[in-house]
Amino acid sequence: MSEVLNADGLVIISARIRDPFVREEFRDHLHELLGERVNPTTYELNIADWDDGLWEEEVEWISELLDGTGESVVVWRFRDGEYVRLRLGSH
Repeated sequence: MSEVLNADGLVIISARIRDPFVREEFRDHLHELLGERVNPTTYELNIADWDDGLWEEEVEWISELLDGTGESVVVWRFRDGEYVRLRLGSH
C-alpha cells in the first residue's frame, strides 16, 4: 500500500516548450531551484520552506521568460488542502 504524503508546498509544472533556447533556459533555471524532473515535460518543486514572496518572484520570472514566445506552461500549487492552477505565458 502506498504511503499518503502531505502535499502542502508541492508545485507541479507541465512545460512542453518547443523553442530550444527558451526550453534550455527554463530547464536550467528549474535545475538551479532544485526541481525534480519527473519526465521530459513535468517538474516538481517543494516550496514549503521558501521565504515569503519567493514563489511569486519565480512565477514572474517564468512569465517574463515566456512573454511573446508563443509558449506556455501549466502550474499546480498545493497548500492548505487545496490547489491553484496557473497558466503562464502565451494564452
